Amino acid sequence: MMHCQNRLMEAMSSDLPSESHIFSCLQQAAETLGFPHVSCIYQASLPVGDPEWSWLNNYPDAWRQHYATGGHALHDPRLLRARQSSTPFSWDERFFADEPELWNTLDRLGMGHGWTQSVLDEPGGISMITLSRATPLSQQELQAHQQHLRWLGLLAHQAFSRILHERTRQQAPALTQRETEVLKWTADGKSAQDVAQILGLSKNTIDFHIRNAILKLAAPNKTAAVVRAILTGLFQ
Repeated sequence: MMHCQNRLMEAMSSDLPSESHIFSCLQQAAETLGFPHVSCIYQASLPVGDPEWSWLNNYPDAWRQHYATGGHALHDPRLLRARQSSTPFSWDERFFADEPELWNTLDRLGMGHGWTQSVLDEPGGISMITLSRATPLSQQELQAHQQHLRWLGLLAHQAFSRILHERTRQQAPALTQRETEVLKWTADGKSAQDVAQILGLSKNTIDFHIRNAILKLAAPNKTAAVVRAILTGLFQ
């Protein structure tokens, strides 16, 4: 397990690791812990209405097709639980009591038992790592590996969060220093007149910078522009 941890830490310390490389490291760590199947989901905070998300897994093609065509993401009890709490949990047939057909398919494909952990971001961001296999998990095994399992969940979140945030930042438009400054004061609840007095400029000039920022960020109004600037890291 130590070798897997070192690989993950090395990948995280690179300039910008690829999703495939991070997943390869996570997959090796999962196999070391006795789980041949692993899934990583990350949903970014932006865009708020239709957030960007990424799903990497080594599931059988039959499961991916079954899951996608059947719309099971809307009823998967693991997803529903993970969105409510970041407390890790194990699952088996009993966990799928309300979705027996879903568990039967998982079990038939050798993935009927597993462990899941999510990490929740505000606002709306979430990552979830799921490890699965054919045989049940004992309490002794869970206790012995709990620290490693939690560590994998947190590191997966950090890795995919970093990748998607950097991608979003690179796609974000470049604001001028003055436009950024005006939006920051707007984020603090200052009116255009307030900002004009603070910066020693005319209100018309402040309105000009706000309009430019709104256009660059493709936002409907200055409130939405502030939100998008924050979520894309333009204030950092």
